[in-house]
Amino acid sequence: MTKYTIKIHNKSDHVQNFLLFNSPPTKPTSVGIWSNVWAKSPGVGHPHGNAQFTITSDLYAVCGMTDQSLDHGVNVSTADSHKVDIKASSRNGTKVTVDIKGGGAVFENTISTTSTNGCYAINTTAYHSSDYPNVFVGLGRQKGDDVIPVAVWSADPSEDYEIAPVEKFFVSTGNYREGDAVNVSELGKTVTFDFTGTAHTAATTTFQDDGTYTSPTYSDS
Repeated sequence: MTKYTIKIHNKSDHVQNFLLFNSPPTKPTSVGIWSNVWAKSPGVGHPHGNAQFTITSDLYAVCGMTDQSLDHGVNVSTADSHKVDIKASSRNGTKVTVDIKGGGAVFENTISTTSTNGCYAINTTAYHSSDYPNVFVGLGRQKGDDVIPVAVWSADPSEDYEIAPVEKFFVSTGNYREGDAVNVSELGKTVTFDFTGTAHTAATTTFQDDGTYTSPTYSDS
């Protein structure tokens, strides 16, 4: 497990709440992936305040149901989660199956594997979508003892989704809640932290008084 630290200096003219997101997986495509708020900082003072997010590389398959169709501002909470491995040279990726039990979306106990490089997989059983129209699946990340959905989409029955997560994260400001599905185009300025293929585990940026961020500087934590 790798631990990453992201730090934001608030040099703007206002107190800010910073929001942390995971960049969407590169797979699957054409499913309408929503980005969800992973973490939200308390109010950060200006011009000398700092926000810091400490996160791990652990990955989780998540599933559940929402009260309405996924859309901007809809809050998503994890009904069930399962820690997963992605396919690498030394191992296959984890494959889990979602079924409807007790009126909710949950993972079955049976675990299998996927051989698609860089992926884990989520299979859905042949439930009746008309009875359960708001089932979601996706990627989860840890925050304390909880698993927060960070990238989700509406699931269809009898599907096999291959998911390719990335070690890229981005930060914005805003008043959304953890788990809120967000249309990224409505966030305003963001800054991306890309830890792909690097030994660095820490990154720092400054939120400036013009509402932009400096390019991140990377280091070993």
